Amino acid sequence: MASNDATKDAKATPEGELDDEVCDGQDIFYVPQKDLEALKKGEKKEDEVKAFLDKVIHPENVNDEEIMIPVDMRGAGKDYMSIEEMVSELGQQGAVDAFIKARAYFEANKDGEPEDDRPKPMSAKEWKQVMEEDGEEELLEDEEEEEVFDEDAEEEDAEEEGGEEPPAKKIENRVKTFLQILTESIYTFCRYDSMIKQRKLLR
Repeated sequence: MASNDATKDAKATPEGELDDEVCDGQDIFYVPQKDLEALKKGEKKEDEVKAFLDKVIHPENVNDEEIMIPVDMRGAGKDYMSIEEMVSELGQQGAVDAFIKARAYFEANKDGEPEDDRPKPMSAKEWKQVMEEDGEEELLEDEEEEEVFDEDAEEEDAEEEGGEEPPAKKIENRVKTFLQILTESIYTFCRYDSMIKQRKLLR
């Protein structure tokens, strides 16, 4: 992502080892700023509550010029699998209150994260692009993992045709392949952790 990342990327060293900061603890979600602030200040009218939740569930329907702000869903008090689950348990008004609490939790910055490193507000257009780009990158990561498996299978076929490779060498190669896949999988998980949670809530 660009500077407006919803999360910090997990980093891998040249040797393939994960950096000390593998995943941050945030559970970042983006919501329309204008709607949330209006609901915080005034009476939560039913039509305004529904309009807000509709934009949260269907961000593609938000006007490109609208500003989206980050909230930390740890402040909601529970890890909900979907907005539907949240609304079912809390009701529409309660779900809005949960987002308000999540915004307050983000602003409190209990992790003491440097301000320059924190998720920043962005336009709805930028947020849609981030979602689209991350979806494409996730697909590419899956394809790369499939290629690794395919290459491993081709190597094994070649070994069978050209004679058995020494057992020790075969084990070493398989361990290297496994570690490579494991490192890439953990990297991918950390990179898209908040995005995955975002998509779950949007289902």
